[in-house]
Amino acid sequence: MAATPTTLYPRWYKRPFESPRQTLYHAYNLDSSLTSFSADDIPPVIDMRVLQPHDLPTHALVVLDGSQRSHEPIVVPIHFAAFNATFQNVDNLRVLSQAPQPPTKHRYGTPYNDPAKGGWTVTLPTLVIEAPHPPSLPLLLLYALWDTLPNQPPAELTPPPSPDSFKSSKTLPMPTTPPPTPATVASFGSQSSIASPRAPSPPPEPARPLVCPAQLAAHLLPAAVLGEFPGYPAQAAALARVCDDAALRAHCAFNGGLWRNVLLLAPRAHAIQDIASNAWNIASAAYKGRAEFRADPARARRREQLPQRTHPTAPTAPAAPADTVAGEPGGPAPTTAASTSDGREAPPATPDASAPAAVQEGE
Repeated sequence: MAATPTTLYPRWYKRPFESPRQTLYHAYNLDSSLTSFSADDIPPVIDMRVLQPHDLPTHALVVLDGSQRSHEPIVVPIHFAAFNATFQNVDNLRVLSQAPQPPTKHRYGTPYNDPAKGGWTVTLPTLVIEAPHPPSLPLLLLYALWDTLPNQPPAELTPPPSPDSFKSSKTLPMPTTPPPTPATVASFGSQSSIASPRAPSPPPEPARPLVCPAQLAAHLLPAAVLGEFPGYPAQAAALARVCDDAALRAHCAFNGGLWRNVLLLAPRAHAIQDIASNAWNIASAAYKGRAEFRADPARARRREQLPQRTHPTAPTAPAAPADTVAGEPGGPAPTTAASTSDGREAPPATPDASAPAAVQEGE
């Protein structure tokens, strides 16, 4: 998969959002979910607190862990039309078997004031999805659905402007010709001419958040690793250098889980696919390199001297380990393949014996 620095990784390596799930709520003018439940007792409808009574979502998506039924469900708002246009594998969503009954005097998706619930509330029908890695799914939804969000919140960490974009008025060249005079338009009623001023300038574009899909990489890899792009071996070496064993396992668990979520939903944006696959490849290579160095340092040094490719090949889905802990699903990885940027399908999930044990990674 070929990729360019401008489409894959950002120039500014700060995370624009610290809580992707809360940012997704605010993007749909919501604050939080008001309904508490367990994975074994999912309600047909979910109430959510409203911040603004417009541009609200159509459904509440309940994210379940495919292997750990005791895992606490994650609830995120979605607009089904935007979700269907963004992802190819929407068949993974399912509706509860029992038909939901609409609340009295209220319609789905219509906000209403309920003092008992603390103000404006909206009731949304429930959709359920079993994800390989629920903690990383809100992050995937936020960046994949970004262009369709009705209320794009500003980034929490705004990149500073480039010094090259500012020039002092003293350094600007002086114009060599006088400015043009206002155009004249002949009057049909007399022989005189009436000066017509120029058309007013259009209003400036509204300030848009400095967020792009490429900034997804800032949530997956440290800044020191992103700075080595596009050197794939250098990125893997940098990740192994800046992370201890626990942090490296956390990167492998989270990036591998995100890649399996990409295979599950198959986002249409190739940039999302490329970033997720590269992040998993880099984390996996760093983990394997550290394990090989500890097992045989001399062989690992000889291997480093061999010619290396500058970009990883199409990745496979990380296999879930048999003995997992909270936050990482078990069982086989999904076999649904996502199309890569060159039109080919990514290979199905295959076991990887060198994949590290999973640890939970928060948002």
